[in-house]
Amino acid sequence: MFAELLEKVIKVIEGLASEDTVLELGEMKLEEQNDILITFLNRKEGTTLFPDYWKPLPANRVIKIWNDYAKLGFVRDEKGIGQLSNKLIRLTVRLAAVSDLDPSDFDDDDIDESDFWDWAVDETGQYVISDYAWSNLWPLIMSLYEETDSEEKLQYMDRIFNVVHQRSDLSKFFIEGGRRTLDKLAYSTEYVDG
Repeated sequence: MFAELLEKVIKVIEGLASEDTVLELGEMKLEEQNDILITFLNRKEGTTLFPDYWKPLPANRVIKIWNDYAKLGFVRDEKGIGQLSNKLIRLTVRLAAVSDLDPSDFDDDDIDESDFWDWAVDETGQYVISDYAWSNLWPLIMSLYEETDSEEKLQYMDRIFNVVHQRSDLSKFFIEGGRRTLDKLAYSTEYVDG
């Protein structure tokens, strides 16, 4: 499912990202799939993928950087925006990895597919997967991955937040507080304290 969609997206975005970026993000996705399966095999009883093994961006740190940017017109915390952008890339790739994961593809008798999907849920029992917005997210993620300027990173991150903000069930995988936090960032003329 996801692999076919990714191929279509890659055709659409040819020229928007280097071949190295596409390959590196593909490798990152495979690493995430392996990490997810290892985490599943080593899970504690009664845990789920989200929130037990999935930590979204810290809302307070995002709000602080966005507030500073709104007041100053530049990103003062360049190290912070770098760390947040790297984590946002990783979270997006992780969601793609889970969405495209087929435990039956792995030659491991310890992986029971129904047990895996019972574990790969959020606190409400909803699957931690999404096929929504990939055609919009991947070009932004690739651009963010290649970007070196802190202000541009913030702009790409803001666009990514706008895409995931449209789905409250999706936004919580990216930032603490999910839609509530993104509402604060989106609907305020000045960014507000958390």
